[in-house]
Amino acid sequence: MTASETEDTRSSFAANDDIGDLNWRLKNLTYMTKLEIIEKVNHLLVEEFEIDADLLTPEASLVKDLEIDSLDFVDIVMLIDRDFGFKPKAEELKHVKTLQDFYDYIEQHV
Repeated sequence: MTASETEDTRSSFAANDDIGDLNWRLKNLTYMTKLEIIEKVNHLLVEEFEIDADLLTPEASLVKDLEIDSLDFVDIVMLIDRDFGFKPKAEELKHVKTLQDFYDYIEQHV
């Protein structure tokens, strides 16, 4: 086998490995609908922070209406990591003002 043929064979195996890895990732990808995200977020807020479910409207302010403080945001980061599989960045969460912003943020990252 020539050096060129050996390199072609290596490239072929590498491409197949990439395809196999991509197939594995796609097969194990968990997709959540917007409704599932809303339900899960609302459940977390009711269960973990004892927020009245009647207050959970898309336009509700996290700080003013739901009374989520800076310590609660630390817990929220851990809960997002645990329940949605990614660790939010503090600078990104600064832009999350309403519950709708929160739903949208989660949806963009799952």
